[in-house]
Amino acid sequence: MAVLRHPRVPAASKKKLLADALSGKVGATTLRFLDLLVDKKRFELMVMIASVYGRLAADKRGAAKAIVRTAKPLSADEQKQLAAKLKNFSGKDIELDVKEDPELIGGVSVKIGDWVLDSSLRGQLRRLKESFN
Repeated sequence: MAVLRHPRVPAASKKKLLADALSGKVGATTLRFLDLLVDKKRFELMVMIASVYGRLAADKRGAAKAIVRTAKPLSADEQKQLAAKLKNFSGKDIELDVKEDPELIGGVSVKIGDWVLDSSLRGQLRRLKESFN
């Protein structure tokens, strides 16, 4: 990615690097699209494009990615239970991306697409404070 983003590397070299790296792995249309990003000096958008495409592909196969923040690490059994509960809620197969976040103090925060469930202690304290105002 660093080479593809570097302004002093010629576009032809970037295209050749992409073609060599992705030969047989992606179709001709995808390679032409990547060449267009290089030509228009928009390759930095590739991370965002890949993210959106991943979400669309997951939606197509009835799956979703859940970003889970926890105050302490979750065991494999806890992760399975959480994934099962989220599947019941969303109706989709859930892929968990669990990250430990000590700022939460306790509890868990889950984000699936635009939907956020914040059952962390920090979130509960914030809601309590807002109810007093």
